[in-house]
Amino acid sequence: MSRRFNDGYDGGRSSYNSYGRNGGRAYNNDGRRSLDRTSLQLFVGNVPVPCLHGELREFLNTAMRQGGLKIAAQLPGEAVSNVRVNNRFAFAEFATADECSLGLNLNGIKFKGHCLNITRPKKYRGPATQAVSWHDWVNKKMQENPSLKNNVVGLTSAEEHQQFLAAERMNKGYTPGSQSGGRYDSNWTSSGGGIRQSQHPPDNYRLYVGNCPMGIQSGTLSSFFSEAMMNANLTTSQGNPIVQCNVTNKNFAFITFRSVEEATNAMNMTGIPFMGKELSLGRPRGYVGPQNESFATWKTLLQTNFDVEKAKLFANSIKSLKMQHHTFVDMTQVPDGVKIGVLAGEPSKAIEISNLKGVQDIKAGVEDECSRFGNVSSIDVNGTTGIARVEFASLFDASSALLGMHGRTLDGNQITIKYVR
Repeated sequence: MSRRFNDGYDGGRSSYNSYGRNGGRAYNNDGRRSLDRTSLQLFVGNVPVPCLHGELREFLNTAMRQGGLKIAAQLPGEAVSNVRVNNRFAFAEFATADECSLGLNLNGIKFKGHCLNITRPKKYRGPATQAVSWHDWVNKKMQENPSLKNNVVGLTSAEEHQQFLAAERMNKGYTPGSQSGGRYDSNWTSSGGGIRQSQHPPDNYRLYVGNCPMGIQSGTLSSFFSEAMMNANLTTSQGNPIVQCNVTNKNFAFITFRSVEEATNAMNMTGIPFMGKELSLGRPRGYVGPQNESFATWKTLLQTNFDVEKAKLFANSIKSLKMQHHTFVDMTQVPDGVKIGVLAGEPSKAIEISNLKGVQDIKAGVEDECSRFGNVSSIDVNGTTGIARVEFASLFDASSALLGMHGRTLDGNQITIKYVR
């Protein structure tokens, strides 16, 4: 006996008969229709092209079975009774309203390389439904039933899941891939009519970036920020923390992060040097949250070896006491990493190593030591004075070398290091 599509559901028992649930319609006892059609439909966005109605329906039904989302097992047929595909989106029609609500937990499921956006239709006026993503739902199910791991459909990796959530906040579809973590497709709600629900306002995922160099490309700024965040341990998971970067025709930009936490972490990077400028960071106007937050600066992050909490205290002391960053600290009370950074001077991509007199083949020895901490751009050696100037490809590499080589000996000579311009 086939399970026929109906426009409503009154509990799945009183209305069910040998011809289906009241011939495909659900009514109250007084003859009035109990549900409108939108209670039995879900919008499916970011559908791959081409896609057949039947293959998408079968895929969704397989996922519903594997995830334990098909209710009333004693009833015949499948949970998804019909699928209508229209280019990049589709509508899935369910046999019952309860299964339709459970189907919201399929959101983010990977189908033919695309992460599907599954939500209520725009015309839906029923109660809000609590749901999680397919990634979270099926991972919990696999903990309960480990045998699912080898055959569950549509499972995404943790990184793909984070990128999907970030894309969803921008009303975009996400297609995982090997280049730059995947592809973000055009707005998935505008054509099909899905409702996007987000826990946080969009501006909580964004930061304003001021004092940008004129003519900078969005990709260049995005790559720089992403690498700096990962090197400074300001990301919360693996992969690129930035999902979008928009540079205006003036000297500012907006960067969208994959999580609210990473957007907040990035606020500690204000003052980071970039192409001769020190970037300023701030919250957009639409930000909703604490207004008097305390943040570190890029300089204090470097001076505390990227200990964010210490760097915040450091920056707050500088601001409140209105003193230079290297004068207010009682140097006997701070950790060695902080002391080294403070005494080394203004951060720079170049460092000076001294007390190298008598070292055999100074340049080779210095290059061997420095290359352990990053990419070395150039080395200039003055054998007479025993001083070497080493320039690194990035400020992060230079600061890593300064902290890592402090107090080391080279051919018996205890070297000293400082930043130089």
